[in-house]
Amino acid sequence: MSNAATLIARPHPFCQRPAIAQVRAGRTLRQILDEAMDGAPLPATLRVDVNGIEVPRAWWGRLKPKPGTQIHCTVMPAGGGGNKILRAVLMVVIIVVAWYVAPLILAAMPGLAAAGVTSAMIASGLTMLGTMALNALVPPPKPKMESSQGAPERQFALTGTQNNANPYGVVPLVIGEMRFFPTHAAFPYTEEAGADKYLRMMLDLGHGDIDVSDIRIGETPIDSYEGVEYEVTRTPTLYTDDIYEDPVGATLNDGDVITRTTQPQADEIGVVIDFQGLYGADKKGKIKQATAPITFEYRAMGSGTWLTSPITAGRRQNWNAGNVKTSNRNPFTVAVWWPVPKGQYEVRISRGTTLWDGALEGQRTGDATVGALRTLKKTNPSTTGTTKLALRIKATDQLNGTVQTLNCVVRQRIPVWNGTAWVEEYSRNPAWVMHWLVRHCPAVAIRASADMVDLPAIIAFADYCEARELECSSVVDASATLLDLVGDVLAAGMGARAFRDGKISVVFDDPDAIPVGMFTPANYVKFSGQRTFFEMAHGLRVKFVNPDAGYITDEIIVLDDGYSYRGLDARGNPSALPEATRFEQLDLKAARGAQAAWRAGRQQLGQARYRPAIYQMETDIEMIRHTRGDLVTVMDDVVEWGEGWGRIVAIDAAENRVRLDETSKELPAGSYYLQFRTSDGAMHSRACVPHAPVTDTFVCPDGLPAGLAYGDVAIVGSATRQARDLLVTGITPGDSLSAVIRLVDHAPALYDYVDNPPEAILSEATGLSYREPPAPPRITVVITNGLVSDPGDAGTTSPEGVVGIRGGSGYSRLPPWRQAFEAVRASA
Repeated sequence: MSNAATLIARPHPFCQRPAIAQVRAGRTLRQILDEAMDGAPLPATLRVDVNGIEVPRAWWGRLKPKPGTQIHCTVMPAGGGGNKILRAVLMVVIIVVAWYVAPLILAAMPGLAAAGVTSAMIASGLTMLGTMALNALVPPPKPKMESSQGAPERQFALTGTQNNANPYGVVPLVIGEMRFFPTHAAFPYTEEAGADKYLRMMLDLGHGDIDVSDIRIGETPIDSYEGVEYEVTRTPTLYTDDIYEDPVGATLNDGDVITRTTQPQADEIGVVIDFQGLYGADKKGKIKQATAPITFEYRAMGSGTWLTSPITAGRRQNWNAGNVKTSNRNPFTVAVWWPVPKGQYEVRISRGTTLWDGALEGQRTGDATVGALRTLKKTNPSTTGTTKLALRIKATDQLNGTVQTLNCVVRQRIPVWNGTAWVEEYSRNPAWVMHWLVRHCPAVAIRASADMVDLPAIIAFADYCEARELECSSVVDASATLLDLVGDVLAAGMGARAFRDGKISVVFDDPDAIPVGMFTPANYVKFSGQRTFFEMAHGLRVKFVNPDAGYITDEIIVLDDGYSYRGLDARGNPSALPEATRFEQLDLKAARGAQAAWRAGRQQLGQARYRPAIYQMETDIEMIRHTRGDLVTVMDDVVEWGEGWGRIVAIDAAENRVRLDETSKELPAGSYYLQFRTSDGAMHSRACVPHAPVTDTFVCPDGLPAGLAYGDVAIVGSATRQARDLLVTGITPGDSLSAVIRLVDHAPALYDYVDNPPEAILSEATGLSYREPPAPPRITVVITNGLVSDPGDAGTTSPEGVVGIRGGSGYSRLPPWRQAFEAVRASA
């Protein structure tokens, strides 16, 4: 139509598809809008622009748009509680990502749609734990990628499942208490004693002041073997020289010559020859003793002259003056040693013609093999200064080859503060382990001094871990930075590393924290918020090394509220809630125990649930008061946190009255309070009465805080609009003493969410149930009177004493069928 104007209407400022209509010009804006609304009332926050110029509501009844005019009508955010404006801003993320970016991805990659991938899945495809790693106060431990050698690092290493040699490799470090397979500190070798062989080996138990118990070979206790000697020491006596044993396995029969080369820097050379026996029988069946001539020669590398070994006495067995001659009809060993000037040598072993003393051919036994060539270096076999497990064990009839599965439980003794002094204890508390790592651990080359450690924070963290039975255990057998190692230990206690006042500190979600700072528009600018959208996991698969399951890599399921798994809810109660289907994996490299792993998993789920938004603001020198982990109170009128704010410009102590430099907006009748931050950083809260509905003056009937001064910051709050408590998660310095502070919601509901783990937690690896330690056992004693006792063989009865034990201590591991049986028996 020729006299038409264009009406463009948006239900909110970020609407990308507005309603467009042609309306008749020549009428007032009010008439045009009333017709468009079909008699419905106009929104209170409706904004009208004519050709880009905003028209105040008071002019709507007088202004008449001309033909061809564009009339833009937009419903603005209304406020009225919560953070609606912030939520409106965040709608941009949903609009752009979910409805624009995702369709483009699907159009470019149609195979995704065929696989069942939807726009919503792409829009929220960020993983929950990945987001928490960037935004959380206590982020999940970051997974290791590759070691410096290019191989994937073991996340749950027990130094493998066998004893390996690792020359010039990482010396193991035990944290807390762990069962592990120690590495060889020197190469094992065998020795001969009479008709028996013995194995000598020396294993490295690692750095620190440690205690060793429950030594096993495989699953068999070491005390079950015969002929065992072992010592745990830094100065071993059972293994004093460096002996390298090179297996040979070459046949040595009549006329055979075997040549091998020793290791460099040899001080003695040893040869081991294994005979199947050396005897024969004549035509009458009489046993005849045989004699086998053997020659041992050697020469220095590069020399052309062979020298005969000077073996006339000393360490030798079953060999005399160049001949092997024995009446033994069983397999036996010839072992010889001879000294040489330090160097590297070629060794030649030759066997002549065996003398059978009339034994018939076909009735002769004398096959032999060269079992090993040994190189002895007269030197300390290990110079690491760490604790060693030296072992000598009888191999004959007990061992088959070299022992490869020796394992033991190792505990680390560390300094612990008992409230008055430092004492040495076997502690698994993450706080004390962290303190030991940075202050005393001998594996750390550069350690911190006492004045570089925030001891009050570590003591508070130790109490936090002890109250929740959070412990750490691990074996470090790969290269790692101290920061990463400390991070893994603190993660076991639901903490994270931090620096406070230039000192090494720890941050954790303290439920007893109180605000230590206050921020209002008086001391910050550019307040903003954002939220990353991701699909909330229904639960986490938490992996950890479980000492209650024999130190295997275990896995438990930790659920979010509102879901069930195998018929149980998040706290182990029977439930018909929807079955969890979306899981993410959390790897805890140092956590100990199923309950501790459950708490750590709930911590990550709780942060995703209760702290999804990230806030940031820019401030000036104020930033030096705060650090990561601080709880602060924030007022912002845009997101409707608090009723007002300002700095104090007048104080009337007699009337308990203060005046601020900012005027609060209209305050309806109700209860109000003032929060003050004095110049020394202290926080105070007082009930107050506004001087008028719109005012900058307030009276505190209960008196003003001590030390209140001009320039101190104050926040006005009410029961319906309170300032928000936020946790500082990071501070990024800027120019001219400025900084950007990042924060998340305090969310006290998180603490109840993390507490109270299930009484029984099912292991996904073993199928067993791990329970909280029950009450101490109760011992009952019953003595009968003899009349109710069963008669003996003679038909008589006598009093009997019956001792019973109810309950138990420690963790009980019951398979599901046994749990059901115990429940039925208890109810009976």
